[in-house]
Order: sequence, then C-alpha cells, then structure tokens
Amino acid sequence: MARALAQVFGVPIDYFNDPGVARSTDEQLACLAAIQDAGVTRIALRAVGLSPRALETLHEVIDLIRAEEGLPTDSPEPRPSPTSGTSGGG
Repeated sequence: MARALAQVFGVPIDYFNDPGVARSTDEQLACLAAIQDAGVTRIALRAVGLSPRALETLHEVIDLIRAEEGLPTDSPEPRPSPTSGTSGGG
C-alpha cells in the first residue's frame, strides 16, 4: 500500500516512515513550488551553460536587486535529493 502511495505522489517510499526523508522531500517540493509561483523558471533556464564565474556574477546582481527591493539576500540553498546516491529506484 505504501509503495503504491509513494508512486502516486511521486515521493520515495521512505517518505512515509522516515521523518528526515519526509522533511527533505517537503523542502524540495516547496522549493519547486516557489520557483513556479515566482516565475523564475525563465531566468533559471537562461542561466544553463553559464560559466561558474558568470553564475557568481548573476548571484551578486540578484542579491543587489533583492536588497534594493528590501528582500533578504540569503535565500535557502536547494538540498540534494533524498534518493541521490542510493540504489533504491524512485
């Protein structure tokens, strides 16, 4: 039953019995929702392929704009997938 629920909701099976996996998965889903809701997908896609130096410059520019608009510049970093590095398929 749990395996079927996990498949329907697109979460790892451990989501239902491991609070750490559930928390990490919830954080990832919240991050994805924020990206969609905030309309930043276009910016993210345009950044694909930029050099590390260019990405750092982009971060700095975004921080400047956020500061000008009175927003915090320290956004949470995305966390790695709870299933990355494991052999369990998801």
